[in-house]
Amino acid sequence: MMKRVVMVLLVCGMCAIAFGATEDPWLMSPGERLAERFSAQAMREREAAARPTVRYVHPAFSPIFGDTHPHLFFPSELVDHFLRQTDRLPSQRDRVREQYRPAIAEAGWDYERFWRAVELAGTNYVATKRVFQQQVTRGRMDPSEEARLTLDLCRARAAALYSLRGEFGEVAFNKFLYTAVAPHVRMWSNSKRDAAMLVRIEGGCQ
Repeated sequence: MMKRVVMVLLVCGMCAIAFGATEDPWLMSPGERLAERFSAQAMREREAAARPTVRYVHPAFSPIFGDTHPHLFFPSELVDHFLRQTDRLPSQRDRVREQYRPAIAEAGWDYERFWRAVELAGTNYVATKRVFQQQVTRGRMDPSEEARLTLDLCRARAAALYSLRGEFGEVAFNKFLYTAVAPHVRMWSNSKRDAAMLVRIEGGCQ
């Protein structure tokens, strides 16, 4: 796995950095995304830009802010955020969903149909996520159970993304993720660990 990641980074090289700044982020390949995300120069630039807004920057982590660098996220990361954010109590759900109404309308999708499809596609993922969170809260999860649930989550996430792409079109739904979801996502990526993990997750942990 690590050899595969290293080869992707080497082959793409610095060409991906220019790509990310000029092309539609939903059209980038995984290799191009990896190359820029873990480019030493790009990571230093993101860290420098983040310093005025955060108290501490850990040397092993690099910031990724979706409002400025949406192309650095993988679709699996964005659909994960989207499904978790929209899994709310009924009293909160409508308010959260409303923020996506303009993007849904722009894509030409029916609002109610869109959310029915999201609920159906994310059923298994949401149920598994809740079990995982319950186990963590109770503090009773042994390593083998954690590994099993993590794998189940990964596969359920991949299945949800596959289903939504099938329902709305791969390019169109990817565009939705990068234009409507990514601007609200902020994370810190561990440069020493995340490359191999991202490749595996993007493949549905198969």
